Amino acid sequence: MLREAPPVTAKHSPLGRARPGFRGRIEAIQAHGHESGLTPEELERRLIELGFLDSDGAAAVQERARQTALEHRNRALGMPMPEPDDEEGRVYAD
Repeated sequence: MLREAPPVTAKHSPLGRARPGFRGRIEAIQAHGHESGLTPEELERRLIELGFLDSDGAAAVQERARQTALEHRNRALGMPMPEPDDEEGRVYAD
């Protein structure tokens, strides 16, 4: 079961708001786009710097994400395309 991340307070802050060299404890990991302002490369570098990941672990996470994305892409491509005449029946508007 996933826990919600703690609210941003003086005690809890996103990694993207931490200054280089920051030390702390990771209590939750959430991905919400680029809310933190960090690029994926910078986030990876900081997680390695904090000792949360090593370079092999980071490579494994990247590969798993790449494989998951490919699986979802292939599954979507394998789904039947809707018929043009069908599409208007799925539009809802007030």
